[in-house]
Amino acid sequence: MSGTVTSIGDGVTGVALGDVVFGTTDWANSSSAGASDEAIMNRWFAVPDGLDLVQAAALPMTVDTAFHHLNWLGFDPGATILIHGAGSTIGFAAVQIALLRGMRVIATAGDTYAQQLRDFGALVTPYGDGLVERVFELTDGRPVDLAFDTSPVGGALPDLLRLAGGDPQHVLTASDFAGAAELGVRATFSEDLTNRPEPLPEFAQLAADAKFVVPIAGTFALDKWQTALAISLSGKARGKLMLLP
Repeated sequence: MSGTVTSIGDGVTGVALGDVVFGTTDWANSSSAGASDEAIMNRWFAVPDGLDLVQAAALPMTVDTAFHHLNWLGFDPGATILIHGAGSTIGFAAVQIALLRGMRVIATAGDTYAQQLRDFGALVTPYGDGLVERVFELTDGRPVDLAFDTSPVGGALPDLLRLAGGDPQHVLTASDFAGAAELGVRATFSEDLTNRPEPLPEFAQLAADAKFVVPIAGTFALDKWQTALAISLSGKARGKLMLLP
């Protein structure tokens, strides 16, 4: 979320009324799921000059998820990482983050974002049948060092495990938890959730400098939240769906 500070809790320092901030709020026990014109923030940062508020609000969940999974796998400059589902919002962000950290990226994606991912510097191949053979063509038959599964559609973990040389410690999924349990590969909640460096100020500034972007699929007035929800549930959003109070 992003917006203007209208009130400050007791003991809160480093922020003033009228400041423009972005960050997160705890909606875990709320029936609105974040569809609100006001919120109590539990983590916030100043919006850098030049960063649009819609783009600022798109950053936290996307950057947090992509960055922390890559951090758990390990930022190894020069290593080759396969990011499966790079057309998803998380995967799209992960490709950029890995490239910014000096990694070589192979991305699986459909046509929507394939060219943009190539423009970032990733090698891009379609997902689906023949994935293993296509990736090995790109690596001259060598295993990738790491694999990160961000695809909302499961079933690819056996291929990712094979592409990573059969080592389950080199594969991490943010979505296919059943497949991870079956194959013994890593999954979000098997990781050290306390190992969470703060990435948001860095990537907000990069976004303000046009060096990082989260794809926005659409914006909706707050009273059109049901339309946004229907698109989200269709699995065909192709980017973040933002509500505008």
